[in-house]
Amino acid sequence: MRCAMFLLACSRFMTAATYYVDPGGSDGNPGSMAQPWATVSHAVAAAQPGDVIVLRDGAYGPEGHTSGFPVRIAKAGSPAAWIVVKAEHKWGAVLDCASPTTPCSGYIYLDTGAAYWVFQDLIFQHGSNFGMSANSSPAAHDILVHGCRFEYIGQRANDSVYGEAGVYVGEGSSNFTFDGNVFHDIGRTSGKYPSNDHGLYLHVSGAAVVNNIFYAPISGWALQTADGFSGLIALNTFAFPMQNNGGHIMLWGANSSLTIRDNIFYDPAGAIAINTSALDIAGGCSVDHNLVTGGTAGFAPGCASSDNILADAGLVDAMTQPYDFHLLPDSPAIDAGVPVPSVTADFDGALRPQGAAPDIGAYEFPSSVPPAANRRTPLPPKSGTTQQLLNRREKLQLR
Repeated sequence: MRCAMFLLACSRFMTAATYYVDPGGSDGNPGSMAQPWATVSHAVAAAQPGDVIVLRDGAYGPEGHTSGFPVRIAKAGSPAAWIVVKAEHKWGAVLDCASPTTPCSGYIYLDTGAAYWVFQDLIFQHGSNFGMSANSSPAAHDILVHGCRFEYIGQRANDSVYGEAGVYVGEGSSNFTFDGNVFHDIGRTSGKYPSNDHGLYLHVSGAAVVNNIFYAPISGWALQTADGFSGLIALNTFAFPMQNNGGHIMLWGANSSLTIRDNIFYDPAGAIAINTSALDIAGGCSVDHNLVTGGTAGFAPGCASSDNILADAGLVDAMTQPYDFHLLPDSPAIDAGVPVPSVTADFDGALRPQGAAPDIGAYEFPSSVPPAANRRTPLPPKSGTTQQLLNRREKLQLR
C-alpha cells in the first residue's frame, strides 16, 4: 500500500494475519482465502493489530441493520501495526446501506477507542446520513481513508437541521488523513437546510486532505471545517457549483494552523473558491498556489493569500461524463505548485513531482504521457445533471 503522508511510516503496516470476506461467504468459516467470512462486522470484531481484512468484490448490505451503522469500531491497532480494511480490487467492494425498508445511517462508525485503522479502495454508498462517521468522546484518532469513493449519500428529502456527509468527524478527533478519494452525489434532494450537507465535515485537529476529487452535486460544500480543525488541504481537485451561497470550501468556527495549497477550484458557486462563517483563526493560515477557474480564491479573514492563479485549469474533460480531471499538456497547473513534503504521489499513485515543481490539483502531469486508456482512473457519473449546471458549464467554456 502506498504511504503518502509522513505521518504514516510504511513500517506501521506490518501484517499479523490476513482475513477474507465475501458476500457469499459464511461467518462460520475461518475467514481464510478459501473459506471467507460473510460480513465486515464479523471481520472487524476478530481483527487484531497488524491484521489485514480483504473484502472480495461485491455488495455488502446493511447486515440486518435498518438504522444505525452495521460496523462499529471501538478497538485500536497500534502505531507500529495498523489494522487495514481494503478491497481486493479497487472499487470492487461496495459498502451499501440500501435497504427495501430503511437504509442504514452510514456503514462504518468509529467509536471511542478506534485508532490506527486504514480503509482502502472501498465504495461507500446509499447511507441515509453518512458514509462513515466518528462522533464519540473520547474521540477516534489516527485514521487513514485512502482511495475510496463516497457517493449517493443522504439522497432523500430531509428537513433536519443536522447535516449529512460523506464523512463526518466530530470534536476531539485527531490525525485523520483523506488521500486519493472521490466524493460526489452527497446531500439531501430537498428540504430546509441543504447547505448543511458536505463531502467532508471535519472538526479534526491534525487533518490532511490531499489528492482527493470532489465534484457536484454536493448539497452544501465539498469540504467544511469546523471548531477544532487544523491541518492541510492540498493537491485536491474541486469541480462544479455546489448548492450553497458560494465556494467549494467552507471554513467555519474556531480553526487553527490551516494551509490551503495547490488545489484546483473549477467553476465554484458564487465565483469564489473559499467561503467563511464566524471564522476565528487561532494559528497561522495560508491560502496559496491554488488555481481557480471561473472565480477568485475568495477572502478568509486571518488567512494570508498569495500566488493564486485565476485561469482555465486545462482539464482533459470537465464537460461530459465520465469526467477526466487529468491535466492537458498546456495546463497552467503544471509545475505551478509548491512542494508539500508529506505528499509524494498523486491520485493515480504517480510520483510527485514529475517536473520542476509539483502540479496543482489531484493529478500530476506525467513527463511521458501514456495512452489515455492506460493512465486514466475513470470517475463514476453523477446522478441527473441539472440544466442549471449545464448552463453554467457552457458559459464557463465560452469565457
